[in-house]
Amino acid sequence: MGEYSKIELALLEKFTEAIDSCIGVKSYSQTDKDKMMFASCVNEEEKMTSLKVKSRKCKRNLQNVILILLNF
Repeated sequence: MGEYSKIELALLEKFTEAIDSCIGVKSYSQTDKDKMMFASCVNEEEKMTSLKVKSRKCKRNLQNVILILLNF
């Protein structure tokens, strides 16, 4: 096996940088998606709690229907 030329080494360096960049983008993208999913779940729970509190102002039979739908 011979040694690599300067051009081959430069190409290998560029290829490894490109591959590393792609892997980084994919992992950051997944992390961002996970954060957004968590945030949306937290927001949904807050909305549900808010709606349950607001439903207390409704008539009893309507409140029961609202609570059943929220818990569905």
